Amino acid sequence: MLIKSEYSLISSQILAEFRERADNPDFWANRWSESDLKKFLDKYKKGFLGNFKYIFGKYLPRDSIIIEAGCGRGQYVTSLQSLGYRVCGLEFCADLVKKVKNAAPNSFIILGDVRHPPFRDESIGAYISLGVIEHYSDGRDQILLNAYRILKKNGILILSVPHFSPAFQKYVRKRNTHIPNHQFNIRKSFYQYYFTVHLPIS
Repeated sequence: MLIKSEYSLISSQILAEFRERADNPDFWANRWSESDLKKFLDKYKKGFLGNFKYIFGKYLPRDSIIIEAGCGRGQYVTSLQSLGYRVCGLEFCADLVKKVKNAAPNSFIILGDVRHPPFRDESIGAYISLGVIEHYSDGRDQILLNAYRILKKNGILILSVPHFSPAFQKYVRKRNTHIPNHQFNIRKSFYQYYFTVHLPIS
């Protein structure tokens, strides 16, 4: 069943989308339940990186551990390992972890929460987070602080989030009003944030 999204302008720099909660393992287990994971991962086992080929090749270290926090189906962990990188995937959906290990036994993925990553301080050379932190209504700062905690000095952070683009801002501001954080519970379940380029991290 398709759930229609609603949008609310939280500040001049953040848009919230309400649809269904995505900050829980069941959402992702259901989302990928019908996919043929083994077939999906076949090209990644050969080193396919798609749009991330340039940025990963340029910035990821060869001599240090890399974490993909919220690795989902494990495609980039699988690909980077095939290319010789020392990479570990962290995923909070136990069902996905099990399926990835069955489909790609050599992929190193562990069960864990990005809000509480089980890694020592300053032990990681690079931290990858692709489309993860936006799904936590009150946890993005905690995730980023923990990323900073486990990264080595001069470590690399590669992060992607939905963009609250100027065109999208214009569209939303015509149709929405400011909704304070404490009123989130009167709307549909929180799904994700969209951010501007200039959003300061608290």
